[in-house]
Amino acid sequence: MSGGNKMLDAVIDIPAKQLDKARDVAIKLHNTFSARTWIGVATLIAALAAGGAAFYLQRDFSKRNVEIVPIPDMSRSGAGESQMAYPELGGEGGPFADARVDREAPVGTFYRGQGARTFPLGTGEAERIKSRSLVNPHGAATGAERDAVVARGKLMYKAVCQGCHGVEGAGEAPVTEYGIGAPGLVTGKAVNLTDGEICHTITHGFNTMAPHAAHLSLDDRWKVVAYLRFLQKGGQ
Repeated sequence: MSGGNKMLDAVIDIPAKQLDKARDVAIKLHNTFSARTWIGVATLIAALAAGGAAFYLQRDFSKRNVEIVPIPDMSRSGAGESQMAYPELGGEGGPFADARVDREAPVGTFYRGQGARTFPLGTGEAERIKSRSLVNPHGAATGAERDAVVARGKLMYKAVCQGCHGVEGAGEAPVTEYGIGAPGLVTGKAVNLTDGEICHTITHGFNTMAPHAAHLSLDDRWKVVAYLRFLQKGGQ
């Protein structure tokens, strides 16, 4: 027990010594500075705190903060509003030839939720049956136009579909080993589906396939269908 007591005493001695040092510092300060000095310091601190609080409470938050190092280009640049022209901001037409602030979205992009709304039919088997009558707007393309449609469809297929349906729609992608039904698209049932049914499936999903309307614009979905038809015909 004596060993345990010595360890306990050692642990207690550390904060005790620190308290003794703090007491000695306090006594030294008390002997060096008079009570009047301490009262003055406390009064000054209280006055500064009260002044800071008053300044904050009376501040006009509709005005800018005080600028220690002004950076006009960042803090005072003109804010553009939709449908506003650059000359209204005091500029010389801005970086765009039409001098408009509002810009078209980049090609192939669309706002969240727009993808599903652009498709004329909803989810469900009844709507899927109706989709059989839909016509692919790129289905009759020929020549250079057809080549461009197939090239775009191939690019979108590789970006969104290839991971599940395999290279060039051949199937046997790794996801099928985990119970996800992702068949090949160049043979089998996919060949007998209409363009509208395939586009409906891409838009709203089917069985274990998730909807991809948020990943592909409607026009790109039709181009993916055109690319699949191209593959089903042996690349002709």
